[in-house]
Amino acid sequence: MGKSDCPVPVMFRPTAVIASVVVTLTLVVSCGGTKTKAAGRPSASALSGAPTGLTAAAESGGAVRLNWKAPASSSGITGYTIYRDGSQLKFVSPSLTAYLDTTVQPSHSYSYVLEAMGAPGKSAKTTPVSVTTPEPPPMSEARVEGRFLIEANVTKTSFKNYHVGDPYGTTWYFTPLCDEGSCNVKTGAEGDKESVLKRTGARYKGKVTVPHAAQCGSAMLAETETIDFRVTDAIFKAGVWLAAAIQGTFRIDTAAGFGCDAAYSELSFKGD
Repeated sequence: MGKSDCPVPVMFRPTAVIASVVVTLTLVVSCGGTKTKAAGRPSASALSGAPTGLTAAAESGGAVRLNWKAPASSSGITGYTIYRDGSQLKFVSPSLTAYLDTTVQPSHSYSYVLEAMGAPGKSAKTTPVSVTTPEPPPMSEARVEGRFLIEANVTKTSFKNYHVGDPYGTTWYFTPLCDEGSCNVKTGAEGDKESVLKRTGARYKGKVTVPHAAQCGSAMLAETETIDFRVTDAIFKAGVWLAAAIQGTFRIDTAAGFGCDAAYSELSFKGD
């Protein structure tokens, strides 16, 4: 058969879906025989179902609860991606239809969207929802907990080796005597002195007594520290309203004995 007798090539393009990937094959029939080749790159299919009904509600100044409905067909979904203000916030299990965001702060507005993720790709995003968190609680409701680094200065003293204006630094540890909220706390200064500070609103006051803390020659005398402070700043952390800064005074009194006179120092301090 000569070139003039060669028929026009016949092209047949069947399309198949294999493991959620679309593949198109081109069958070319010509005088030289039959050739088969793949046409184009495989393309990923998007998830057919998308979550719906996304809502956002502020439970406090430090927590926003999200709720949504799963797609009618959840086959192939491996989880949900939550976005806040355009940035990814969290990837959660496909079994969940709710999430509590405890990284928010009071008096702020936030926008959320959600999309499903799966092997074929991702779904369409939900319609954005917005929420504004309420104003912060009062300082009196802040929970005093954890470690505070204390910076103090001497304001009055009868100690020979202390002077007005001298700096003094220490670390206090606070353990609330309740499961949640604000309440009396147990404190330890320098990690080895413990006492209970009673709470009145945002104010905490109490004494720490150590039997052998002050040296007089070769003897050790008792020392008492009277602590009095207020919560001056707080922040939500993991949904809990926590004291972030304190400020007040404390007094160190050393008992007389072994030829040494009683002595004291008063200090003003702040801690965070």
